[in-house]
Amino acid sequence: MGRHGRIAEHAVRRIMQDALLPEDAWAVMAAELYAGIPALQERGCGRSTFLGLCVAGVVRGVEVSDCLGAKKDQAYALRALKILNEDPTLAHNQDMLWRLVTEGRVIRHNGQMDVVCTLFRADLLANE
Repeated sequence: MGRHGRIAEHAVRRIMQDALLPEDAWAVMAAELYAGIPALQERGCGRSTFLGLCVAGVVRGVEVSDCLGAKKDQAYALRALKILNEDPTLAHNQDMLWRLVTEGRVIRHNGQMDVVCTLFRADLLANE
């Protein structure tokens, strides 16, 4: 599990325990888990992927939210979830999953697949 996935998984738990809004849960957990790394707390792709999944209503235990996430990151996340539901073994190969999500385009993933794969492996994503 990478840093973005760790934040996402803990954020879901905080949402369920403390009824935080998704964007607040992400901010709290990023600050708590990575207090010494401000750049990680401010990076957007992992965060917007997480919020995009929440908006789409596919995060177990999280009510559909109207928080703002980047549409592109949400689209990547939902495509990844669809692929993972077809082939769960890809949850352990983020690079291959990313190639499938982007249809082979040479684009660097910035935490998006870490968030999706971590939540998928923790059984925190509903089947799409």
